[in-house]
Amino acid sequence: MTTAAPELQRAGFVRLACLVCGWRFFTTGGRDRHLTRCRREAAEREQRAAREQELARGREALRTTGLRVTALNNNRRFQCGDCDKTSTPSGIALHQRYTGHVGRTEIEAKEAMS
Repeated sequence: MTTAAPELQRAGFVRLACLVCGWRFFTTGGRDRHLTRCRREAAEREQRAAREQELARGREALRTTGLRVTALNNNRRFQCGDCDKTSTPSGIALHQRYTGHVGRTEIEAKEAMS
């Protein structure tokens, strides 16, 4: 990738290149200004990529923890004290909130499935 016109490239006027991205420049001053910015942007890209990998590992750990908690909660079954409805802890809590029922009993998960 170059910033100079093709006829100037053929004539050999463009000799200075950025060490990071390969852009070519007429003067060392122009190249150096660009190189400072280009190196900073490259470092920021590396930091951003490292941060994204760290976040991905954190999301994966959170997902597996959530799956374990969900599995534990879904293995627990409760029965409503008023109507004998059977569900998970949160399902019974919502049921009782909206129906006004009170009392619950924890039952074995195998009993709830039969």
